[in-house]
Amino acid sequence: MGVNDNIDRNSPQQVVSIDKIQQVAPGGHHTLMLNRFGKVFACGGNKFGQLGLNDLQSRNTPTEISILKDVVYIAAGGNYSFCLTSMFLFPLLTF
Repeated sequence: MGVNDNIDRNSPQQVVSIDKIQQVAPGGHHTLMLNRFGKVFACGGNKFGQLGLNDLQSRNTPTEISILKDVVYIAAGGNYSFCLTSMFLFPLLTF
């Protein structure tokens, strides 16, 4: 997941497309990544829209969720995702 193909691997692989990652949140079939600038990236399965990219297309490489701004914390579960932002009106978002 996140290395631009669908090949199963049994050893660690470097994800090089994102700089300054400070948090990773694995879900059931997807992964969220938060960089130090408050931007969130997602990759993996998207059958239920858990990547937050406004479609149901799975992604092999991390893709920025451009609608999210000023995120300070991320979490992911089976087929869902959460993020906590520094915004005053809507600090907790789910998708």
